Amino acid sequence: MKSPEDTIINYFSVLREAANPTEDTNTGCGSLGDTKGPYPVAYNFLSSSYKLKYSYNEYLKSFENKLHINLIKLNKVDSEEEESSELKYFVELEVIEGSKEKLGLFAYYYGYIYLEKEGHTYKIKDMEYLGENYLCAPYHGWKYDAKSFIEIEYRDWCSLVDGNIEITQDGYKKKAYFKDKNKNEYYVLFYQLTNGVDIKIADYKNNKNNKWELIHIYPEKCLDKKKNR
Repeated sequence: MKSPEDTIINYFSVLREAANPTEDTNTGCGSLGDTKGPYPVAYNFLSSSYKLKYSYNEYLKSFENKLHINLIKLNKVDSEEEESSELKYFVELEVIEGSKEKLGLFAYYYGYIYLEKEGHTYKIKDMEYLGENYLCAPYHGWKYDAKSFIEIEYRDWCSLVDGNIEITQDGYKKKAYFKDKNKNEYYVLFYQLTNGVDIKIADYKNNKNNKWELIHIYPEKCLDKKKNR
């Protein structure tokens, strides 16, 4: 726990060997890993303040029908809140879950982990996850694709984009570059999930020193202004 990254990696290394099956679902192959043995160890990765809000029994219950967890993406991200110094990390998880058909099913989740320092170690002070849908993304709307997202929210809602939008991709990291009417340069960082959905992470602007600087753009506020005209 000497660094935030160590804490997260070791936390999920413990959970990888844990399983909390339910009576009505299973994988058809008996017990997995060390069953419930690792959960008390994993619970001690949580901060004191988090434990006050989240009892061990509640923690254990949150893993019902979670039989194997792999950490597949981990990145530090800048906070969406201005002037925040919080430690925030993006994670994506691959989870094996049981079913009534006696076979294991793969499910994917993404979200954020927040950490704080206690003494000389880093502990988890909060977590939030969302499940990934594998049917909606290819069939519904513009929010799942980085370029369409910028076209709608940044060009149509905020009138911020002037000219073309350039998309670059390095692994699962996508950047959408564009300029405004005054030729200021921006890019929006996205992470592409396993199901192909692009998730917005942060906004950046090229400053007068020709360096990319974190900024905070809230397109929904632009839309609210249009609605209230």
